[in-house]
Amino acid sequence: MRSTFVRGGAALGAAALALTAFTACGDDEGAGKADGGKGGNAAQPVGVTPAAAVRKATENAEEFTSLEYRMAGEMPGEGAMEGTGAISLDPPAMQMTMTVDGATPAESGELEIRLLDDAMYMNLGEEAAAEMDGKTWLKMGMSEGGSGADENPLLELKQADDNPAEDTQMMNAADDLKKVGEEEIEGVRTTRYTGTVTLDDLRAELEGVDAKAKKNRQEKVDELAETGADEITMDMWIDGEDRTKQFRMRADTKEGPLDTTMTFLSYNEPVTVKAPPAAETADMDAMMEEGGA
Repeated sequence: MRSTFVRGGAALGAAALALTAFTACGDDEGAGKADGGKGGNAAQPVGVTPAAAVRKATENAEEFTSLEYRMAGEMPGEGAMEGTGAISLDPPAMQMTMTVDGATPAESGELEIRLLDDAMYMNLGEEAAAEMDGKTWLKMGMSEGGSGADENPLLELKQADDNPAEDTQMMNAADDLKKVGEEEIEGVRTTRYTGTVTLDDLRAELEGVDAKAKKNRQEKVDELAETGADEITMDMWIDGEDRTKQFRMRADTKEGPLDTTMTFLSYNEPVTVKAPPAAETADMDAMMEEGGA
């Protein structure tokens, strides 16, 4: 069962990155149209500066209520991974299916995670069923005192009063933003922008922001500093309705490369996350209480 928890840690790291990238997906009054957030046939209008395009896309994220995405890349210390997921802000919920190709068999494999109602459900597969009376799902309480309280990505959703994941406003701190060109992503014409930021750039950006935003951004800077990353390269593909269709983040860390690409498949569409059948689910909190752990 330990190998599945190792993969679970990688998947939760991916969930955190999904939340980080969420703010880069712009949206406005046109979101949720019949095109499913595809952004029509046009890329960015001619004459828009890179800084203005990126800022508009990040500001538009304040209107988001849900997101479906695909993710692929390298996570520091975890290895290659790919998967799909969906996030809802109201009510807060998340579902993610990941395939991890780690350095060892224990760190590799497939995993599904569902988060809702202050609980995380992990599909541990057949390898764990023998240790859980034939049950393949494990439930972990995510509220205070629960077995998974310290690993709850939903807290970021619940605590973001006016912006679901403000973290990647950091692309606005880049002073070398430039237009790369036009590319088609998932059948949608987009304009690609790129830029780099350092931790010093991000610290300078903290000046002049309100107390809440400053606290959130300072936490992100501290997290990046702990990884040993100093310079972060970002690429953003923005469609004709000022929404981010794809977002890539790259950095060198003490535990290896960070290189993840998020492709956004739909916006503001209904997201339904259901708990697994009770008969197939073991409750970790109950097991720990029974065992005196």
